[in-house]
Amino acid sequence: RAWVGDHPSSYERAELALLEGFLNRKVDPEATIARVERALDRFVDDDLPRHEFDARILLAETLAGMDRRVEAEACIVEALRRAEDRRLPAMADRVRAVAVGFWRPAMIAELSPEDRLSEDGGSGRFLVLETLGTGGFGEVQRAIDLDTGTEVAIKRLRRQENLDLDTARSVMATARNEILTGGRIRSRFVARTRYLHMDSGGGLTLVQDYVAGPTLRVAIDDGAVDFGRKMAIAASIARTLATLHQAGIAHRDLKPDNIVLRHGTQPVIIDLGIARLKGMADTAAGLGTVRYAAPEQLEAATDDRWLGREDVYALGRMIGEMMEDEEQGDRKRGILGRFGWRRTARIDGPLATMVKTMTIAEPDRRDVDLDQLADLLDDAAVTLED
Repeated sequence: RAWVGDHPSSYERAELALLEGFLNRKVDPEATIARVERALDRFVDDDLPRHEFDARILLAETLAGMDRRVEAEACIVEALRRAEDRRLPAMADRVRAVAVGFWRPAMIAELSPEDRLSEDGGSGRFLVLETLGTGGFGEVQRAIDLDTGTEVAIKRLRRQENLDLDTARSVMATARNEILTGGRIRSRFVARTRYLHMDSGGGLTLVQDYVAGPTLRVAIDDGAVDFGRKMAIAASIARTLATLHQAGIAHRDLKPDNIVLRHGTQPVIIDLGIARLKGMADTAAGLGTVRYAAPEQLEAATDDRWLGREDVYALGRMIGEMMEDEEQGDRKRGILGRFGWRRTARIDGPLATMVKTMTIAEPDRRDVDLDQLADLLDDAAVTLED
């Protein structure tokens, strides 16, 4: 204390706060948390990784000791993210050791030795939080990826009996396709498959981004999204598609079932299994959901010049469903009729013209600026709400 001086924001005082927190963590844990949080800010600002991770580990352990496990878990997750971003594997190992120390053993799962899922060839390790579902296909679990500190969905797909070779190859191709697209895009509005492994018995393991929330289809069918909100969601999807297309990726299976509303609000695009990547062989030619797939897509007429216009077509179909009574063949009453909106609520003007252009059969005529579309949809959402 005599050495550190009087300045309250000095590095020495931050180091002293960390030391005092460590010494007094059991006597006065609340004071320890306050001291360590103040010190942590200084260590991050000064880019001092050893001190930063000492502070984060002490903070997590103290919170866990007070049975504040949610906060302790969040602290561990942030520490792992920081270690990943800084490329500090030794620090990440220290953090993992701390997590194992206060998480219940039942919540820790280590993949089998043959499941080498991480990019560097090492075995992956996950903290399993809950089982999301089981069935004939296998099991899905929600977990924390200790290599990155993020929530993931672990899908273990059992090998199906009597599966023919072509189908097996198709399944593997779509899974690998998701891996390749994940390597090209980094967006919080696109769920990626991170790792893929097929074991000697033919079982497939996928580790994917986890997104909590209902699909857009469920939200629409439940009446949970009003018309103005639908337009805002469509605007967000348009901007995300623009990002994908700039990265040379066409999703090709865009539909309400493949949009998850994170926490019920933010649209996240999932399922990139039949995506097309510019400059690469098309491994899913001719595939797609008939209701939303563009004509050239179903005809397997891929052309890099029109990459992404399949998605423009699909989004046009989706917006059409949201805008007006367009589902006569599948439902007795359309979207607007079901929720009591009158047909006079249809959108007209530039937005209507643009949506009509989006569903033209010929891809060379389907030229739409998705960012401009998003702006028009946002304007329509505000106008309708007013």
